[in-house]
Amino acid sequence: MKKTVAILFFVIVKCQVLFSQKDNLVVFFTDAITNSVPVYADDTTIVSYTSVKEDTEKENWHDVEILEQSNNRYKVCITAINEENIAPITGWVDKEQCGVWFWGRWTKPENCIVSLYHMPGLLCSFIKITGKYPDCFDNYSTTNNKAFPVLDYKLYKGEYWIKTVIVKDEKKIVGWTKDYCPNVYGSCN
Repeated sequence: MKKTVAILFFVIVKCQVLFSQKDNLVVFFTDAITNSVPVYADDTTIVSYTSVKEDTEKENWHDVEILEQSNNRYKVCITAINEENIAPITGWVDKEQCGVWFWGRWTKPENCIVSLYHMPGLLCSFIKITGKYPDCFDNYSTTNNKAFPVLDYKLYKGEYWIKTVIVKDEKKIVGWTKDYCPNVYGSCN
């Protein structure tokens, strides 16, 4: 009996891990505080059918769940975080509107590191990006609010890796990382 319970427990845990890997990547809008983000009916339309803007006074932010992608846009489900009475919006947004914060590893009390890889996987070549607290990576961002755009994403060995761009020494560097936080508050564990 104990053996059956142990096997059943192992199967349940394995199934939970497999199903959790199917979850979609969640990001936030990089520029919705200062500008509205246009939402399109499909991946090629040039006229938006609605737009989304963050409300900083009421702290009404949006989770942006990526459902699928094309060359220039993501199909997303946009959910207002603090307003339950607003129905989620599904549509297409330009990829550069979707972003994350870098979530580096601390090397000293005042320094942190993020690694940008040539492709997903810790065995690939990479570049270390370092920053000093409290504005660790602000100088490397290409967006108005200092977030990093999600140019592409890939599920690799159970973890989402994102492709992003930084500017270092006036040169754009594109790479893949799993050192990011998709929470608009930057409060990932």
